[in-house]
Amino acid sequence: GHHGERTAMNSGKTAAPPVVIPPLTRGQARASGNPEAPQTPSAFAWRHIPTKAVRSEDGRLNGCNTHGILMQRIQMIFRQEIVMRLNRKIALAASAAAFLIAAAAGAVNEDYNRVANFGTPIVDGDLNDPVWQAADWQEMDVYAGGAQPAGFAAKSAVLWDDDYLYTAIEVDDKTHASPAAAVNAPVNLWKGDSPQHRVDLEYDGEPASPQDIEWGYALQDGKILTHAWSSAANIDFVNMKIVRDEAAKKTYYECAVVLRLHKPNATLSNHLSGNRDFVIGYSDMVNANDGGDRLGWLEWSSGIGAGKNADLFGTLAFDHTPFSVNPKGKAATAWAALKR
Repeated sequence: GHHGERTAMNSGKTAAPPVVIPPLTRGQARASGNPEAPQTPSAFAWRHIPTKAVRSEDGRLNGCNTHGILMQRIQMIFRQEIVMRLNRKIALAASAAAFLIAAAAGAVNEDYNRVANFGTPIVDGDLNDPVWQAADWQEMDVYAGGAQPAGFAAKSAVLWDDDYLYTAIEVDDKTHASPAAAVNAPVNLWKGDSPQHRVDLEYDGEPASPQDIEWGYALQDGKILTHAWSSAANIDFVNMKIVRDEAAKKTYYECAVVLRLHKPNATLSNHLSGNRDFVIGYSDMVNANDGGDRLGWLEWSSGIGAGKNADLFGTLAFDHTPFSVNPKGKAATAWAALKR
């Protein structure tokens, strides 16, 4: 009875036993986040929590107060455990974010940067259009795959407007060829004279990403072949023109396409209208063929011909300044002014 408890406390011979929280079951351990944990509790559940009896005003021991102290200690330990777990999660999230930032910073070839002006060309293969003349033309300067044909050279430019992405390529090539023996289907058009483009809309530099969009086109026996090798559902071929000038030994390629992002569900043009600082990974190239097998290719930046690797792409930014022609007939855009 209460008398016996009082005698024990007064004598000091018998102390109140410590309260021990029983071990967690395997199911409880699994719920704590460690499915392989044995039947031992976590650190906070395995502690002994000493208590002492509290005498009430009438001289009796108040067990409710003892229980209250116990619960306060348990709550405090739970709070400490929750704080420690949150801190661990925050630290892991910070490390992951730092890794992603570092990866994104090195996602492209820093030596290759270009701008797509805002403007709408007439897609007819005539690259004397003023909007093309004012564009950011860049030389393809990486040749690979074999011996470079004498005089084989190329340069390209990119434009965009509210509907389409436009590309133009001018190639110096003594012999234009897309032989049926090599190019026996659109999927193989890369084996003949032809351009290829590949974009990394996510700008993540992931090698061989199935989300990168790659397309090309070629002129064979007066007909234009088109094909998309990667993410074909995210591109629409709108208009393609290829003009071969045998007298000048030049080939002119011009195309308009619709590109669609994977996330969000929008076309590139629509996405650009609300994201003025948006940039993408980009590379383009032209294949060389003099009538037999493919000889090699000439590329801006890299990441297409030798292997699909967006980490080698250059960066394509987008100028939002509307194209205009000044009274003197000279093209006037922000990029044209910078080049002057």
